[in-house]
Amino acid sequence: MTPFSGPISSRNIRALVTAATVAVCSGIVGVLYYQRINSVPDEEYPLSGLADDQLRERISEQQEKAKKCGSLVAVPTTEQAVEGGWVRVAENLKWKPKGSSAIKRNPFLPPYEPGLCIGDLAETGHRLLLNKYAVMPGHLLVVTKLYFNQNDSLTWADFKAVHRVLQALGDRAVAFFNHGPESGFSQKHRHIQIIPDVEYPLKAAYKEGAQVGFKYATRPQASIEAVDSALKELGLSWSPNSSFNMLWTLDGPLVVIPRSRDATKDGGVGVNGIGFTGSLFVKSQAQLSVVKQQTILGVLREVGVRA
Repeated sequence: MTPFSGPISSRNIRALVTAATVAVCSGIVGVLYYQRINSVPDEEYPLSGLADDQLRERISEQQEKAKKCGSLVAVPTTEQAVEGGWVRVAENLKWKPKGSSAIKRNPFLPPYEPGLCIGDLAETGHRLLLNKYAVMPGHLLVVTKLYFNQNDSLTWADFKAVHRVLQALGDRAVAFFNHGPESGFSQKHRHIQIIPDVEYPLKAAYKEGAQVGFKYATRPQASIEAVDSALKELGLSWSPNSSFNMLWTLDGPLVVIPRSRDATKDGGVGVNGIGFTGSLFVKSQAQLSVVKQQTILGVLREVGVRA
């Protein structure tokens, strides 16, 4: 006897019709959502509802798109071990265009070059972008959708947005923030930067509270309250003239480092927040020679505040 042998009641017919209708409607909704999600502008692409693996996939897709379109410029570098950490050396400086007299537009506001915008972190009012000139692979930017000054205080929303990205990338990803004229920042529009996979030679020293020759303060995890507490410990504030860098990872710690200058006197080796992981970037062999002579910690002591 087959499952449908014998008379079929009107109730069974209604149930079958209802089930079929629901299945068809679900399929249509799924197709329409897929079409919509893939037709919206990048700056409106919703990231908040993505699972961690989906967010990583979205980042990877946009990287490939940006590379193919020529929007993303991978800075050619070589990496060398130097006492105290690592140094990336630019092979040439032809990758970055020279400045012009034209008024420069804000690169953190739309319209964006193809592929550089990963999507919208709508819950916190941020967008996730790729850094156009990537010294390190996958260099990301969490930027506010509205203009806020880089030298104003961060908010809980900034930390929530960054945490969402770090959660997807894992413990080897490092977030950093540059505040003040000597911190090494280059854009006034508020942005927190994330490197998905970076060597972090100084992490153990920070966790242990070891002496490294320059002042810093740590807290177990990143939050606006933790930063305020660390700044108070260091005698700093959110004043626009107060210069410091911040580093944090998913598993901690939050590190706040006061700055005395943005580059070394000898050779002009510039340092921003990521430099305080123990990984530096130099623009020439001459600057590499300076780092080798002074060592990584020597450079960081000069641009930080000696302990």
